[in-house]
Formats: sequence, structure tokens, C-alpha cells
Amino acid sequence: MKIEDLELLNIERRRAYYRVGLAIESGELERPDRCERCGYECEVEAHHEDYENPLKVIFLCPRCHKAAHRDARKRLYKREKETATA
Repeated sequence: MKIEDLELLNIERRRAYYRVGLAIESGELERPDRCERCGYECEVEAHHEDYENPLKVIFLCPRCHKAAHRDARKRLYKREKETATA
């Protein structure tokens, strides 16, 4: 991934994070008290599959959130590797 792509991704990530915070404050989104993946009761974190849809989130415990990002990085690496060899 190019530096320019990473910079754009960081801008999109910040915007999405901010938008979720506003939506939670306004009541547009409700933060559950359990992870939507494993059911663990904790202060969950909003996870975006696509930062272009900032309110399309799943709420995950820190462990599942970290795993979701690790899995996304693996998919990206695999896709880049396949593109490079094609």
C-alpha cells in the first residue's frame, strides 16, 4: 500500500470515528454492552468494515476488534500478493 493510500485511509478512519461518536451522543446509534461477535460484556468498540459508511459498524470487545483488523490485514496482503503475481 502506498503512503498516499495510508494517509487517505487515516483521514477516512478519523472521520468515521468522529461520526460514530456524534451518532452515539445524539442517540442515532446505541452502543451495546456486549460484543456482537463473542458476547463478552464490556465497553465495546465500533468496528468499520468500510470507512466510507461511517455508521455501518459492529460493536466488538477489544479482543475481537483487534482480531477483525488482523484478519482484514491478512486479506489485504493476500489480495496485493495475488495482484503482484498476476
